[in-house]
Amino acid sequence: MLVVLGLLIVISFYIFLKSIRIVVNGQVLVVERFGKVRTISKPGLTFIMPFADKVRAVVSLNDQTLKYKAENVSTRDRKKVNVDVSIVYIIEDPIKAVYEINDLNKGLEYIINTTLIAETSTFLYNDLYLQRGTLLERIKEQLVAAEDGWGIKVKEVNILDINLILK
Repeated sequence: MLVVLGLLIVISFYIFLKSIRIVVNGQVLVVERFGKVRTISKPGLTFIMPFADKVRAVVSLNDQTLKYKAENVSTRDRKKVNVDVSIVYIIEDPIKAVYEINDLNKGLEYIINTTLIAETSTFLYNDLYLQRGTLLERIKEQLVAAEDGWGIKVKEVNILDINLILK
């Protein structure tokens, strides 16, 4: 009888510990109940129902940076260049950022890469440095088009470097 009571106390304590989550500042938890979104837990102490609720994702609401290097991009005069791009974005809608796209960073990289391939092919290599502003505008336009669907806000886009690939 004492063993059963001890086992019951241990199991109850385990369930109690599994039901408490601490969310730090700058983050939120996307919590599902039986596969459906139940709530977005704000910073502080959060209680979830063990075995029914699941933390789907921990989402940072701080500014996030993404660096991407597009390699072997051709210019109009058929020169190959590497272009380093960085973006700063913030997640405004955690539910869209989690459910509307599988991998947010890969999606952003895809947009940057396809835009760079399309736009650099319209410039000569010698004009590419002079047209950095135009290139940045095109990248930002494409990223802004994805903002609402993915629940993000692009704050800044920069071209860090353009390097000619010597054969």
